[in-house]
Amino acid sequence: MEPKPIDLVCNIDVHQLEPDVAAPPEIPRPKRFLERLRRSQNVVIGGVLFLATLGFNLYRLGTPSIWFDEAFSVELAHQPLPLLWHILFGVEPNMELYYLFLHFWLQLTGALGLIPTEFVVRLPSAIFAALSTLALFVFGRRFLGVWAGVVGASLYLLNDLQLTYAQETRGYSLQLLLLCLAWYALFTAFTNETRTRRPLVSPQIPGAQKLQPRLAVSTEQLSDMRLRLRPERKAAAHHAAALSGNADHPRARVITH
Repeated sequence: MEPKPIDLVCNIDVHQLEPDVAAPPEIPRPKRFLERLRRSQNVVIGGVLFLATLGFNLYRLGTPSIWFDEAFSVELAHQPLPLLWHILFGVEPNMELYYLFLHFWLQLTGALGLIPTEFVVRLPSAIFAALSTLALFVFGRRFLGVWAGVVGASLYLLNDLQLTYAQETRGYSLQLLLLCLAWYALFTAFTNETRTRRPLVSPQIPGAQKLQPRLAVSTEQLSDMRLRLRPERKAAAHHAAALSGNADHPRARVITH
């Protein structure tokens, strides 16, 4: 006789198998708002500093008339692009990036029907100066703290030289902005602990797997050549010392290292 199948019915509640996890307490709305405000305080402070700097820079921006250097910048930026390119990389190799930006800025404002008045041609400098203040605040906040960033940005905001450059049709404000960004990038590269050494050649490039061992062999060959040249360098050092009559001659010390 064949055995009859036995039906096993398990009445098990799935929710009983789950561990008892206490639900997180609900945060009241005012506390939620304060928490979000704390998280976004850096954004708020940076925005306030940017707007304050922009307000200082825009104050009576178009009142002083154009002076000689500003007129030269505007006239140079009005030239056709091929001629401007030839001048910048020929007889006038100064402020190339600013003159190129001012060229396209004047084209944009002209397309919008704006006359190149003192305010219009000086507006980019005012914006660059305001961005420099924001970059300086971010720099100080990351490496020294929030208050250090606020103090440094405020002192930069009220600096007389910065305010003067912010209201001129020259490339000094853009230069200050690029300097702030360059210092920030440099300190970030020095303090970044998660950097990984990248290979000399990307593995995704065709033929990179064949080229990488060759580069390693070339590095070993350079090390061997350096070891072989040490006796010759020492002999040259002794020869230089003999010519000078002094074993501590600077040339002898340099060659032996």
